[in-house]
Amino acid sequence: MASPNENPWYRRRTYLHFDLPVGQEEARLIAADPKRVASHSFYPLISYDLTTNKLAKSKGPKAFEKKEKIRQIAYAAHIDSHIYSYYASDLAKRYEDFLTKHGLTESVLAFRPLGLSNIDFARAAFADIAARRRCVAVAMDVSKFFDNLNHKMLKAAWAELLGSSDLPADHYAVFKSITKFSRVQRDALFEEFGISSHNPKSARRRICSPSEFRTRVRDMDLVIRNANAFGIPQGSPISAVLSNIYMMDFDIEITKIVIQ
Repeated sequence: MASPNENPWYRRRTYLHFDLPVGQEEARLIAADPKRVASHSFYPLISYDLTTNKLAKSKGPKAFEKKEKIRQIAYAAHIDSHIYSYYASDLAKRYEDFLTKHGLTESVLAFRPLGLSNIDFARAAFADIAARRRCVAVAMDVSKFFDNLNHKMLKAAWAELLGSSDLPADHYAVFKSITKFSRVQRDALFEEFGISSHNPKSARRRICSPSEFRTRVRDMDLVIRNANAFGIPQGSPISAVLSNIYMMDFDIEITKIVIQ
């Protein structure tokens, strides 16, 4: 049996989904086999809306006011998640090599294991601004970034990171599953199978059997497919590193401008 250090990408998952949780060795046998990944059938993601409160400048008498921000979060089936984690780990290593090669290790902060938080990075930025005294600082926020990633551009950047003109069959299978993804709304799914949202794992280890999935989920039109040529789900184990890969050419060009 492999030790945790041999498979750092593996994380034990016990949430309720269309398939059963699997152990580390079974996950490795599937995720590390390109032929099995290339022919793997991915289940739809289960999605739900996550509402968070954020402070924004107020136009009224108060300086700030609370505003709700709604994000759609989607989580993959157990085997699918392990595949995404395995490929995310491989791509992350290649991405770090890319940053080193192009002198970007100090420029790109998001979704990297740097051991610091956004508060630390903000403090360093403010300190640098104060030290320069005269400079221009630009702060921007891209609305619905994950929802609008162009699939062709993502595929090209992915292949570029692999040093190839196209994606190998296994990488293409992962790419296709994360771009042409399907999802099922969690509330509708739980209602169909009489699952309590407060205690979903009560007396069951999976949502349904494969046959029930076909007749009560797929055939009942609960599956929503992404027919767009853009967008990837937010919340999958591979989404974060793909968003960084997508921005590789931009990071190179913006760094050239900044250091001039």
